[in-house]
Formats: sequence, structure tokens, C-alpha cells
Amino acid sequence: ALPNGRELLEAWIRRGHDLGNHTYTHGDLNVQTVDAFAAEVARGEAVFRALLPSPRTLPLYLRFPFNHTGETAEKHAAVAKLLANRGYDVAVCTIDNSDYVFANAYVRALASGGSGAAILRAEYLAHTAKIIDYYVGLHRQVFGRETAHVMLLHVNRLNADVLDALLALFEERQFRFVSLQEAHADPA
Repeated sequence: ALPNGRELLEAWIRRGHDLGNHTYTHGDLNVQTVDAFAAEVARGEAVFRALLPSPRTLPLYLRFPFNHTGETAEKHAAVAKLLANRGYDVAVCTIDNSDYVFANAYVRALASGGSGAAILRAEYLAHTAKIIDYYVGLHRQVFGRETAHVMLLHVNRLNADVLDALLALFEERQFRFVSLQEAHADPA
């Protein structure tokens, strides 16, 4: 929780962006009961729902922590029903560069004051370029065409420091930035 978290969310909305739910404490559904997960969803929703424009025409989005959707078919089905009843669409991610691994090392490198932070930034961007290309190629292979993509990025110091360069990776590949709703419209 950031001390200015509410202000950041309000600024995000003012700029025309959407908010979604990632649960209140980022608990892993695969080790929670459905009832515990439902409570996490409700608590997370309570934080952001009042900030959303009204009336709401878009669905609410939820991304599962760790992308875990339930370790059994029964739990998966129960959670899918719960989310549908609450008006949620599941926010998918098609590109995951494991940024949190680099981000943890980056914070340590910054604290040490050495040149490691610059090296990590460069390696992170090179890794991300390879990951983007991998997932684009995989989707071409599986679907036989270009598809919409949604990249998972966490709020951290590393992404803040390299965001312009990160976005340039997509621009170099001639990506067009769209809303989550538009990306979800792709049946792939």
C-alpha cells in the first residue's frame, strides 16, 4: 500500500484509464477456499469501485494473483461463477517477462550504489525484447495470425525507470496500443 495510493488511482482514472481488481492481499487462489477468495475480491473491489465513472458500461476486470485460477476443476468453476455474478471478466496476460525477478535485483543494485543497476536495466530490456518476440511468434504458430497482446507489468522502480524504453520495444515492433476491452475482443 502506497501512502498516496488513492491519489494515484484517482489520477489514473482522470486520465481515462480503467482500474481492475487483483484481490486485496494478492493471495493465491490455489491455496485459498472459494469463500476466502470471494472475500479478497470484495475487499479489493471496495478500494477502487467508488473511483470508477458512473454509470459503468465496461465490465470489471480481475487478474488472478500468480495467474492461478484454481487447482481443481470444481474450484475453477465456482470462482468463474462468482466472478460472473459480480460482473467481472478475467483479465488475461499474454506476455509475461517475470519483471519482478529483475525488479528485486534492481532494488538491491540501487542500494549498493554500484554499476549493477545500469547493467540490470540493459539486461531487463534485452530480456523483455526476447520475451515479446517469443510470445508474438508463439501466437503466430498457435493461431496462424497476429493476435492482440496484454503484457503483465508490475508497479516497481525498475519499470518506472525504463518505461519509455520498454514502450519503445513495442513501437519498434509496430504494436498499436489499445484498451484491455479491445484486446479482449480478439477471440484468440
